[in-house]
Amino acid sequence: MKKTLAGILAVAVVLTIVGGVQYTSKPDTYGLDSGVSQTVNV
Repeated sequence: MKKTLAGILAVAVVLTIVGGVQYTSKPDTYGLDSGVSQTVNV
């Protein structure tokens, strides 16, 4: 279970980083990225 949880957390971190990169290159996608970030943070 711990490995699965760690994997989920790792994916969440990657998604957050990717969202930040997408926001930097495409500001018009900010709404989507902020939604993903909020889901990760909850």
